[in-house]
Amino acid sequence: GYNQIERSTFKGFPFRGSFTGKAKKKNMRDFFPAFQYEFLEDQLDKNTSFFESDSKNQFSVRDLSELTQLHEGDTLYFSSSQEWSVNQTTTFPKDIVVLVEGNLTITGDGNLGTYTTFVARDTMSIGGSVTATHAILSAGTFMELGDQVSMNAQLISKGRIQLRDQVYLTYPSMVYTSTTTFLGEQQEVIHLQDESTVDGTLVYPIETGTFNQEQFRIKIDENALVRGSIYNQGQTELAGTVYGSVLTKQFFFYESPTIYINWIKDAEIDITKRPQDFIVPIGFSDSTKYVILHWKEVIE
Repeated sequence: GYNQIERSTFKGFPFRGSFTGKAKKKNMRDFFPAFQYEFLEDQLDKNTSFFESDSKNQFSVRDLSELTQLHEGDTLYFSSSQEWSVNQTTTFPKDIVVLVEGNLTITGDGNLGTYTTFVARDTMSIGGSVTATHAILSAGTFMELGDQVSMNAQLISKGRIQLRDQVYLTYPSMVYTSTTTFLGEQQEVIHLQDESTVDGTLVYPIETGTFNQEQFRIKIDENALVRGSIYNQGQTELAGTVYGSVLTKQFFFYESPTIYINWIKDAEIDITKRPQDFIVPIGFSDSTKYVILHWKEVIE
């Protein structure tokens, strides 16, 4: 906080938590690191330009059965919305790019391959017990993962992103959105519901309205877990657990009839439980040097 950290009763209930560490008073702009998100926006723009190009038809396929004819690195283009049920016999070649004009829905118990990119011009929904390794998922307006989906992936969207049920994004995963419009009355741009878990980083880098009620929000529900970090230029509504760090413009929660700004209630932030080998995304550095890293999986 800019002023200080205080412990307080809440509606007659005494403070029962704990705080350890040094509290420092610093100017927000000096303290808050910049996130260079242009490389992600460039990727979103590249996807959009493909849908508008005349060359897309040379990659056109009719249905999922044509996967057997594809090779590593191929590109597939579907000219209409797709609903797929994938099973353990479904094989996605390595490093392919799948582009869907419209909505993409995937369910089942299959594996989506390694280094596979899925791009939906509108919405994307993945459920069942689908798995993937180092996937890139991109959606234009809305993305949802549910059920027992388990993968390490980069989720990138121009709209809202929602994880629910027992979804598990393993390390190193990232969830990123740059939306600047509400979906109905919902201000949550990233929402971890139920028992969903992310081992990685949640990023919302856009500065929005100056008034509290205009802020976009990352919301972590009571039983949800982030093991890594949250970077948020809006509000963070934290009812769950973060094993790592939270950098946010404001904390938020609502209990009728009052909005509470920069209060943390019934939540846990513990950087000592973050894995020692955790690395933040490259957007926090202005370096253009890239190297291949060998990741250590997090085991409960």
